[in-house]
Amino acid sequence: MFVFSDEDYGVYGLKLYHNGEEEVVIVDEFMPSWGKHPSSGSYFPDALCFGRSADKSQTYMSLLEKAYAKMIGSYLAIKGGNMDTTIPDLFGGSIPISLAYTSTTVQGAWKFLTTKAKAGWMMCTNCTRKGNGLIAAHLYTLEGVQEVEGVRLVKLHNPHGGNEWNGKWSDDDSSWTPSMKAAVGMTEVEDGIFYMQLEEYLQYFDHAYAASPATNFKEQAVASGRWSNRDGTASGPPKSLTYTFSDGRVESTELKYSGPQYELHLDGHGPQEVYITLMQDSKRGSRDIQHSINVFVNKANGLGRGDNIGLFESINPTGKSEDAEGKVYTTGKVKTKHYKLPATNGGDPHVIFPCTLQSGRENGYQIKVCTKNPVRVVRK
Repeated sequence: MFVFSDEDYGVYGLKLYHNGEEEVVIVDEFMPSWGKHPSSGSYFPDALCFGRSADKSQTYMSLLEKAYAKMIGSYLAIKGGNMDTTIPDLFGGSIPISLAYTSTTVQGAWKFLTTKAKAGWMMCTNCTRKGNGLIAAHLYTLEGVQEVEGVRLVKLHNPHGGNEWNGKWSDDDSSWTPSMKAAVGMTEVEDGIFYMQLEEYLQYFDHAYAASPATNFKEQAVASGRWSNRDGTASGPPKSLTYTFSDGRVESTELKYSGPQYELHLDGHGPQEVYITLMQDSKRGSRDIQHSINVFVNKANGLGRGDNIGLFESINPTGKSEDAEGKVYTTGKVKTKHYKLPATNGGDPHVIFPCTLQSGRENGYQIKVCTKNPVRVVRK
């Protein structure tokens, strides 16, 4: 991330990514500060206005935040936000993905967290309920999960330090046994790190955000495009085509779509684990996103019509028919889906549909496909 530094002159270069494009941002060591107290004339104890390390000899956090603010447009423009918005800007090769706990079961949430933790993904989580020391509308780092003596525990960290959970399984809670403390490596220090039982954690937090290390997937394919009214590609979502058979059966397994389409070619043997990320562009000076977006993967069935209109059989991560009408759209910068798709090996490709929920919405976008075997993405 830090590509060069000159400490004699106080100048640093950081490699970041704006709308998927690599950019080196140059910053100096001058930071916004609160200055001196009007009465005493002395500097405030925490003089820096924004991000800083608890160790005052470390400046990398402040430098990184300044570079990010410069790239986006201002410190105000990077206030708040979620991990799936920020990670693509900081780590171009990473895969951001999120899980809404309201859309899954307790077991589904545990599987997501344990799988991502085991694979070394970075994670954070959004607190929506104030109480027992927790701060509502605040992101906590999710440092790991572990089942100890039949109790499923989630390890959390308040990045501001302090303000720890003080309910069951807090640092001084009597539920801990010496063997459990040893198993998780717990220390009774007010450092912002604490544990919650999974079931109680899910009552206070509504989302988990995860980002993979770039090294998890050896192969990546990237394609860029734009939804445009001029060429008819800002057509909104794919439409479900419903058929009624003579025996009364009704099926809606085919989609009609006139927006951008990309062929997905996968090499390998058997089902391939594939992450597909759609990222829409954001303007400098703001991370606000106007459009609700989604990405679908479909298998061509040879019934194409017209220049850019086709009928497709829909595939989704669970293998069932995917909703074409837009119940899973994301109003945000990024939408990622995790698939297991059969290899194509030179045969008929899968087809990727990047789309907006409403027609007429124009913007640029980038599609990134990550897998462990050779992959190609080609605009149809």
